[in-house]
Amino acid sequence: MPRFAVVGLGMGRNRAQLITETDGAHLACVVDLNEELARTTADEFGCDAVTDLDDALGREDVDVVM
Repeated sequence: MPRFAVVGLGMGRNRAQLITETDGAHLACVVDLNEELARTTADEFGCDAVTDLDDALGREDVDVVM
């Protein structure tokens, strides 16, 4: 199962939602400089929130960054 990190929650929010609706895909985290937006979105989709891209890139549970 591919595990995703979505970077930027402007257009990325819709992409994150599509990942959560896709069988066989897992949303591991969302990334945004706006910490409140990242946390709110992560709570909505049941994933982690990060504000630093390097944190997402270093995660062992992320296969795809978009």
